[in-house]
Amino acid sequence: MAAGIPFDYTNCGDVTDRAEFGKVYNDPHDLADGIEFFLHYHEYRKRTGQRAHLAWQKQYTWEQITTQFETMYKTIML
Repeated sequence: MAAGIPFDYTNCGDVTDRAEFGKVYNDPHDLADGIEFFLHYHEYRKRTGQRAHLAWQKQYTWEQITTQFETMYKTIML
């Protein structure tokens, strides 16, 4: 996301929370097709990557993540 590149990935962890910036696949063949799709459709890849980068700037920088963890920690400890 930070690099501004869309991504295709397998369904593990919390990746489905970021599915709007790429695609989630359960089958390796479908994953290969998804990667090929991004290779062939430059404008779609570019737009998706730009949206991913903007989302990263708003929600996922280390400063923001640290602030979220500090807030959560203070809530739990009080």
